[in-house]
Amino acid sequence: MNRLILITQFLLLFIFSQNAQAQEPIVIGEKYTIYSNALREERAVWIYLPPDYDDTTYAPRKYPVMYFLDGDSHFHSLTGIQQFLSKGVYASAPQMIMVGILNTDRARDLTPTHYYNEGKGPKHSFKTSGGGPNFMAFIEKELMPVIEKKYRTNDYKLFAGHSFGGLTVLNTLLSNKDLFDAYIAIDPSVWWHDEYVLNLAKQKLQSENFAGKSLYLAQANNEITELDTTTYHQRAIMAFKYELEKYPANGLRWNYRYFEDEDHGSVPLPAEYYGLKYIYDGYQSEVKMVAEYPEMLTMNFRDISSKLNYEINPPESLVDWLGDYCLKTNRPKNAKVFYQLNKELYPDSPHVDIKLAEIERSTGN
Repeated sequence: MNRLILITQFLLLFIFSQNAQAQEPIVIGEKYTIYSNALREERAVWIYLPPDYDDTTYAPRKYPVMYFLDGDSHFHSLTGIQQFLSKGVYASAPQMIMVGILNTDRARDLTPTHYYNEGKGPKHSFKTSGGGPNFMAFIEKELMPVIEKKYRTNDYKLFAGHSFGGLTVLNTLLSNKDLFDAYIAIDPSVWWHDEYVLNLAKQKLQSENFAGKSLYLAQANNEITELDTTTYHQRAIMAFKYELEKYPANGLRWNYRYFEDEDHGSVPLPAEYYGLKYIYDGYQSEVKMVAEYPEMLTMNFRDISSKLNYEINPPESLVDWLGDYCLKTNRPKNAKVFYQLNKELYPDSPHVDIKLAEIERSTGN
């Protein structure tokens, strides 16, 4: 009996292994290496493309691009969140190209100034710090042109980072705000170098116009101790938030959230989710209501375009679904409105012409 059981188990394992080998791998991204003259070294980036990027049903589209720091640490979480938020007709964010930038010398690249105190006091020492300007030159002058040449991108760009990465995000917003359109700073190290970026905020937020820019600022509930930078960390972020509140007339659209149940290490995941939700607040349309009142779709996308200061059109696949839904629910006139809207938005799409022909035939024309 025992021998029979062993033989059966072996056969089952063999069959499973053969079937497993026959399956296709799940691929969520691509790896690239770019040599940087600004940094004098090779840099690795991981790229995620939207699910519809290679879809041949609809006309090719251009996509916004999200650049994020600590790419290897946040690639799976951010791309997964993005895929979830942009999925289907109830999507609350558009599909995007995601670019994760991996580290070589993190303290060098993600700090805007050199700060080294020989290990004295509670603040850490960073001998190689202060390479932020060169790192941002790499992103702006070398990485972005490659991404824009290789992929179908539009002009809307997002920038996200955690801790030192959040420091880099805030410093970029204040010192070179037009490089990106939306910024997500997760538990940023505002304490860095005697609160360098906080002092910069005190100057820039009252004197410059940030219209069209969006910022999501997330803060974790970090346990305060006497032996690390936590006390400075917590206080500095709150002080930065206070500066944001002082100047409502500068045009910056911003939101702050305190994650009471998360610490510095766990906060990136929920902050990424709520950060993207905030940036694209208003993107989602109530499709059942829109099917009844087609003009609502145009109004919704007009509103979010105004909010982001960038024209966003409803995806061809969403408008197509609404047309099909109207046909199924016996509203051919509304279906024709949606198909004609797609013709206006995507005049070169052959799929649109097929749908218009179908609706004409179904109505006896």
